[in-house]
Amino acid sequence: MADLPLDPSSCLPDDGTTGTLIGRCWLPGAHAGPAVVAVRSEGVFDLSRRFATVSDVLDDASPAAAVRATDGRRIGTLTEILRHTAHGQRDAPHLLAPIDLQVIKAAFEDGIGPDADLFTKAPVLSALGTGVAIGVRGDSTWSNPEPEVVLAVNSRARIVGATLGNDVNLRDLDGRGARLLGHGKDHNGAAAIGPFIRLFDASFSLDDVRQADLKLTVTGSDGFAAESTGTMRAIGRDPLELVAHASALHQYPDGLALFCGSLVEPTQDRTTPGSGFMHHVGDVVRIRSARLGELMNRIELSERLAPWAYGVRDLMRHVAARGAAG
Repeated sequence: MADLPLDPSSCLPDDGTTGTLIGRCWLPGAHAGPAVVAVRSEGVFDLSRRFATVSDVLDDASPAAAVRATDGRRIGTLTEILRHTAHGQRDAPHLLAPIDLQVIKAAFEDGIGPDADLFTKAPVLSALGTGVAIGVRGDSTWSNPEPEVVLAVNSRARIVGATLGNDVNLRDLDGRGARLLGHGKDHNGAAAIGPFIRLFDASFSLDDVRQADLKLTVTGSDGFAAESTGTMRAIGRDPLELVAHASALHQYPDGLALFCGSLVEPTQDRTTPGSGFMHHVGDVVRIRSARLGELMNRIELSERLAPWAYGVRDLMRHVAARGAAG
């Protein structure tokens, strides 16, 4: 299949690099591994000499100011790094999901009842970023994307930024009963987050999150095309309420990445009248918000995706080795 058309004009927010944008890149070399990066008009900058993890950035007293005050090491242009990502060039700097140690949680969007319906979406470090294939299980007959705003929450339960997410869902599996929720929500490649976290600063605030509009576009290799829009103004619970529920009886010492609930879903029939929408392998899914940019992925079977193999121990070893090397 052709590479996804990743470029700064599609990836960045409408106001470009005006905001404080952070992400993660895999950097090859003697100490190959993930690094926290800042995306600026001058290029992409490695911040790892000051911030070992994204969790460290989010826990700073003033995350956006700290990022702006850190020069970092320039690793290339955003155009170059997006090209490496889309081409699958793993021997060159390429984008990862912009979160690392955060627990990945999600909310149902209906807002019914006194308690928020929250669940753990995926394991730590398992989320995929923009420009890569994400997965649906081969035994599912009813799958769909769930475009959502994802809150970047630090260890003190404070929302300090936001990004986009696709809570890939297998409705036929999780619809069989509450005990099977994990079968429909947590499988290889089922959580996509990105492209970058936009930190709160003078250009972007929690009120912008509350007013965010999302546009979903699904384009199939079979000629299918669907487009729909949704808004955070219609969400069942305020972001602050969601975080309060999540942290009321639990602690997250490395922070949270919290999906706020699906804002829009494709409803067009895909095969026969009345059958509704279902993903086909090769579908290109675009989720765009004016202030957060665009998350773009292609659908593949989970069974065909590369196994998730880089875990917390690997990250700990990488950070230790990088620190020892200065």
